[in-house]
Formats: sequence, structure tokens, C-alpha cells
Amino acid sequence: MHWPQMQERCPSASFMGRDTLKNYTLKFMRKSSSRECGVADVVPSEEGIVWGVLYRFDEIDLGRLDQSEGYNPNRTKNAYVRQEVLVLLEGDKNRPITSTTYTVQCKATSYIPPNSEYHAILLQGAEFWRLPPRYIEMLRRIEVCQ
Repeated sequence: MHWPQMQERCPSASFMGRDTLKNYTLKFMRKSSSRECGVADVVPSEEGIVWGVLYRFDEIDLGRLDQSEGYNPNRTKNAYVRQEVLVLLEGDKNRPITSTTYTVQCKATSYIPPNSEYHAILLQGAEFWRLPPRYIEMLRRIEVCQ
């Protein structure tokens, strides 16, 4: 969601809108070796909902995004894998869009807290794109490591 990070990774990116991913929840079930903390994932959850941002970008940027997410389609083991999901643009059930997200391939068995720097990036993205206040408040309450 963090616009400066997305612009760096995918220079052709353009904002399409905010979206919701129903029946999923935000979790931190992978430790990033580069960030040295837990990093975000979406996992199935019957009553869950994850707010996010939908971007459109040129195919040429997909390889750069894959690399930053630790995904290589020629490897059997990756940090994240691409997953096709149905999102609702602006949370509107009449505006479904098939999209791609990255999900953790090998999830940890317990919560791995993000550090304050990574947590701040999540919050900055949510605030910049004006996600719903309740969702931003939920993000603020995420337990972080020091």
C-alpha cells in the first residue's frame, strides 16, 4: 500500500482504488531476513476482511515486483507466491475485480511481530490512501517488536 515503495518497485504503477479482500485476515506469519521482523500475509478467515489498494502496472514491472516479494516462478520454494483473488473495488460487492496478491508460501506456526519501521510503512500506506478509520485503528494496534 505504501505509494513511495510501489513507485520504486513498479515505476509504471497507477492507483485504481481501494479494495477489500473478503474472507481473509491480515497476519504476520513469516520472518523477513532483510527486514529482520515479521512481514504481512493474508490468510483465509471466514469472517475476515482485509483492506488494501489496487494498482495497475505494466507487465515489464512484474519481474521487479516478484523479486522484491521473494518470488521466482522457476523456484519451488519462495518467500511469497502469487495468488489470484477476487477483490471488491471500494468494498462494493457490485464492483468485483480479479487481482493478484502475494501470500507467504511457508507460514510460521505462530505470530512474528513486525518491527516499528515496517509497521510505520503499513500505517503510512493505509493513511495515505484513506482506508476506513476502523481498519487504520486495527493496524495501529498491531503488536510490534522493538
